[in-house]
Amino acid sequence: MQNLELFVNSHAATVRNVGLGDFAIFVPQTTAGYTANPGSGDNTSTATAFVCYGLGSCVALILADPGTRILAMAHVVLPHPPGDIPVPPLTRYATSAPSFLVERMVARGARQDRLVAWLVGGAQVLALKQTEPIGTRNVEVLRQELHRMGIPVIGEAVGGTFGRTLYCYPQRGLLVVSRGGQRHEVLHDGSLFGL
Repeated sequence: MQNLELFVNSHAATVRNVGLGDFAIFVPQTTAGYTANPGSGDNTSTATAFVCYGLGSCVALILADPGTRILAMAHVVLPHPPGDIPVPPLTRYATSAPSFLVERMVARGARQDRLVAWLVGGAQVLALKQTEPIGTRNVEVLRQELHRMGIPVIGEAVGGTFGRTLYCYPQRGLLVVSRGGQRHEVLHDGSLFGL
């Protein structure tokens, strides 16, 4: 896409920040039988962009149904809950975020058999001595859960030692990743949505 920097910086009029453990769902206005109700607590958004800032060891999980163009994003913080007892929000954990999002997407008209996924983040930005870094575990557990659910991961920008920010433009199906001091990189160009 030409002038990607200009596009990313100029299309931020209605941005929905998806912070730690948070999630957002985009349902096109053309989806029969469902009306977005922002502020109702169901996290359905009419925003033109979702953003996950500062993804270090955290992972942005993006799920989409190309048939309905329903898209959901979660900001996953940990591989599993401490003591394996889930504490809300369930999108905070890699073990529960995929099923949590799928359930809500299907309730809005998506079909699980059409869902595809992207993963962004999972870096080791701090020099901590860990047998298995949290970012690596977050990515591994998400891949396992998605595989178990039959959802293919069709794109990812994971690992490394640098943080990332994800810009998601759900109406266009455009996913853009940036990392400090680098040019924006297109993770998905909208072609899956026929755009």
